Amino acid sequence: MANEEFGADLITLVDDEGHEHEFEIVDTLELGEQHYVALVADCGEEDCDCEDDGELVILKSVIVLTSWIFGYFGMKHLPITIVGPINATRPVMVLVGAFLFFGERLNACQWIGVALALVSLFLLSRSSRREGVDFTHNLWILFIALAAVTGAVSGLYDKYIMT
Repeated sequence: MANEEFGADLITLVDDEGHEHEFEIVDTLELGEQHYVALVADCGEEDCDCEDDGELVILKSVIVLTSWIFGYFGMKHLPITIVGPINATRPVMVLVGAFLFFGERLNACQWIGVALALVSLFLLSRSSRREGVDFTHNLWILFIALAAVTGAVSGLYDKYIMT
């Protein structure tokens, strides 16, 4: 019995369009009457494209790493009172990016939020001069802005991967 090899437990599921997909059962859990199964796509099929997902993950990693590096160096050289509000604009950037690239529709309340965020950034640039930070000629402001933009790109890329 020690020399017996066990193959993978496979299950075939049919999607809404009638296509069959094969999955390997990784683990099962039974809680009372409920039965949970952890599945992994089986790439034994020739037309399976799950091997291609590695490139998507690598690109995602590069985007996130770029955001972190820009953010780290920007935070190192700027006061947190400047960095925090700029980083807080990332969700607004994601919202605008989803509008521009994915055709999402924003309601009036969301548009008001986008306008308020832009006005707040403008006012922040004016008030930051008192702290000795000029938004137009400061490399570290550019780094924080690039960190925020690449962070927003990361969120938009998540939506792209999932669709």
